Amino acid sequence: MTRRPPRTLLLTALLTALLLSGLSGCRPAGPAASTAPHSGPGSDPGSDPDTVTLTRLPTLSLGTRGEILTLSAAGPDGATWWLTCDTPAGPLRWNGPANQPVAPRPLPPQAHRCDASLHAPASPDSAAPAGTLLLQRTLRLPRPVPLLREDPPVSEVPPVSEVTAATAPATRPGSAVTVASGTVTVTPARLRIGLREPWLLRADLRGPDGQPVPDGVAVLLTARGAGGETLSATRVTVNGEALWQLTPETPGEFTFTARVIRAGQPDAWRGSARAQAVSALLGAAPQLLWAGDELTLGPLRWVTGALPDDGTPVTLHALSRSGATLWSAVLPVAQGQVRARVPDVRGAVSLRVRFAGQEVRFPWQH
Repeated sequence: MTRRPPRTLLLTALLTALLLSGLSGCRPAGPAASTAPHSGPGSDPGSDPDTVTLTRLPTLSLGTRGEILTLSAAGPDGATWWLTCDTPAGPLRWNGPANQPVAPRPLPPQAHRCDASLHAPASPDSAAPAGTLLLQRTLRLPRPVPLLREDPPVSEVPPVSEVTAATAPATRPGSAVTVASGTVTVTPARLRIGLREPWLLRADLRGPDGQPVPDGVAVLLTARGAGGETLSATRVTVNGEALWQLTPETPGEFTFTARVIRAGQPDAWRGSARAQAVSALLGAAPQLLWAGDELTLGPLRWVTGALPDDGTPVTLHALSRSGATLWSAVLPVAQGQVRARVPDVRGAVSLRVRFAGQEVRFPWQH
């Protein structure tokens, strides 16, 4: 007698067979299906829709390493960096292409602030020397403290300009500080623009007892040139003296005025002096060469025979027949020369060059 399997075993075997057949029908496609090329409309066999294009972000850094000024700049192709350092002798400017190593340069003497900027490439139709501002950095430096009472040796004392007698003081009852007398001096009496020899204007103020006035008395100092250039600054007295260093941009005779001003008193004290500024550039006019849109100016030399410092600014202006400025640029000197790519300026008839207080005009040849 044959024994039949239990009904539960038959049902279990049937369900197992059905389950295995369903899993085999849902098996995923093989590697060939996953690597088949896309042939839909508008597809590009050479492009990958998942490709990520990286764009270089602009970067700009400005700092110091001891007495060395360091700068690095990166940005889009054709971007440029500009650097300006403010000194008592006037601003110093440099510029150059981004995405290239920038040679470290000595920190300008007595610089108290440097500003760096990164610019996009200038538009071909624009007369501006630089494009849109991308980044800007400012470096503030500690101001040097002048030695007020340390007199130089007699052999090193520069000539002093003529000193005009100060006006009589207009004292005011109840005033805490009274300036009874004073002198104004300017050194050197003949300044050569470009040689980094700034004027030092000194106002020495005394009280009724002949002693220096207290520290903190505000003095308005002004310099006016025969050509219209005017510079001014306010300084406070230290040990009875108010000091100001400045450098003019134009040659000629300058009149210096020192004034102590208080509320209700137009001139509590006033004194003046005169000095002369001349250009230190050697020769009446530098050599200028045109080669297509390339311009070369130089060689430039000081009267001492030395070359100007690299980075010394030279200003170019394209002028119309009426004298209006149609295009301008400020370019740095490099190894005694200035090289520039000049745009095609419609209506320009002359090129004006300003450098070290001297102005020269050349016929426009581009």
